[in-house]
Amino acid sequence: MFILRNYSIALLFITPLALLMVRLGHPQPAGPMLEARVLETAIGVVVGLALVLGRYARERRSATAG
Repeated sequence: MFILRNYSIALLFITPLALLMVRLGHPQPAGPMLEARVLETAIGVVVGLALVLGRYARERRSATAG
């Protein structure tokens, strides 16, 4: 429930904690894991923005047409 309401806080604090816990169980370099996480987050941001902007443009078009 906390993560649903405060995703930005979870992204900044809980996610690195989870990555460090994985590293305890299976030691490996942190760099590639962090790079992958940043890339996945950036892809998520781009997809989310595209969806929001696409919906906004569609609603604006329908408002001006009707």
